[in-house]
Amino acid sequence: MPPGVTAAKMNPEDMSVSVSRQELSTLPSQLNQSTDCTFIIGGEEIGAHKIVLTCCSPVFEKMLYGKLASNRIIITDISLEDFTQMLKFIYTNTVRIKSVLHAWSLFYVAHKYLLDNFANACVNYIQQNFNINNLILNYEYAEMYGIKKLQMICMNDIADYNVILKILVYQQKT
Repeated sequence: MPPGVTAAKMNPEDMSVSVSRQELSTLPSQLNQSTDCTFIIGGEEIGAHKIVLTCCSPVFEKMLYGKLASNRIIITDISLEDFTQMLKFIYTNTVRIKSVLHAWSLFYVAHKYLLDNFANACVNYIQQNFNINNLILNYEYAEMYGIKKLQMICMNDIADYNVILKILVYQQKT
């Protein structure tokens, strides 16, 4: 501490703390210990740490420190599983995505809370798992969220499948 400055006189804004993702990765096991905010989802409570959430999301910053701030927040539009996956990503930078539809569900969460890295992880999963069965679904969601890159990939794939379909129909006629 600088000479003449006591802990009581220090301004919290002047202090900085550096915490690595590896150090944060131990927090999920302690998630309900030392938490200072609680999210209520479907009657279940899940604790979190304001400082961690607000470092990652301006939405959480407003929610937890804004004019209408609360330490107990009811979430009605996100499943407990998806919210837990979001917290896991925030704390550990890892996510478990089970399907393309699940990726879109998680993308909604990422979009809502302005978590760009989480959204990118979801989009990467979606791109890696494109197939004819989810092509239209992917196009519709990409259009809804304005993800031009995914829209173009979908349109190109739809055009390719259309050409293949025409060739197959032509071959069956001859």
